[in-house]
Amino acid sequence: MKVAIVGGTGIAELFVQKYSAVNFSRTNGYDISIEKQRHNIVYSSLEYDIFLNNAYSGDAGQFFLLYDVIKAWTKFDKGGQIINTGSILTHITKYDDVNSNQPLKTATDELCKSSFKKYQSNKIKFKTTNLKLGKLGDDGISKEDFSNLIDYIIKQPKHLHIGEIIVETKYD
Repeated sequence: MKVAIVGGTGIAELFVQKYSAVNFSRTNGYDISIEKQRHNIVYSSLEYDIFLNNAYSGDAGQFFLLYDVIKAWTKFDKGGQIINTGSILTHITKYDDVNSNQPLKTATDELCKSSFKKYQSNKIKFKTTNLKLGKLGDDGISKEDFSNLIDYIIKQPKHLHIGEIIVETKYD
């Protein structure tokens, strides 16, 4: 099983060790905010069985990366699994929060749902799972728990497909 991960320095290090995953990140020349670099990731993704999109760029980069990977995997009739880390903001938003990235995160959620439905109806060969996570690290999900969650998603029986998982942090 060949695994690739985009972004998430601490998380990526764990997956590089655990799965000998390849990490596409700014530190090694892959900035998802730059279209040419994003396209290099997309075409490289075709070599992997598991593609973990854990990138954050503060702009629409994560959405366009996911969109382009889904488009490429569909075009080349590729099997495997795409796991996207979305945002808890599209599930629960504190009443005093104003987040300008929320529409982009919602679009990413909808893209994952659309891909999920296409897999369920046998229109594509790859699974797509969207993770909506609260905080990572202190007060939230640990790197190890995140890794175990990914393991569960990857190792699910063929007849099961997890489309979305929401992990909330209790807000005080």
